[in-house]
Amino acid sequence: MELLEYMQTLQLKKLADGFNLIEQSDRNYNVFIPFDDKAKDFWQKYIDCYKINDVYERKRAVKRLKPDLLQYVTRFPKYDYEPPDGQEDKSIIYLENWADHYSLKFGYILQKDTKQTAFF
Repeated sequence: MELLEYMQTLQLKKLADGFNLIEQSDRNYNVFIPFDDKAKDFWQKYIDCYKINDVYERKRAVKRLKPDLLQYVTRFPKYDYEPPDGQEDKSIIYLENWADHYSLKFGYILQKDTKQTAFF
């Protein structure tokens, strides 16, 4: 009812603050799938970026690498997937045993279901 009132009285700021169609940030984990040697090389370059002391140079290095890196990143649903210990808060989770959770043909394999069901 509040949102309708905000619409009627043109309180657009309150309307925008109170309305979210989908809360994206809380629904998925970004997971890196190292399915080939090229992917592992990109991941190592990503890790090496964080060894750069200069903050601005580090950000530039990550930004340059990101398009290649994101080719190997997919999303896993938080309601079904438990990330490895210590990786819950990372922006990208590295998944060593990716084949247990992800099919290159079908996508994410639901864990709570015994069947191999894909999540797209």
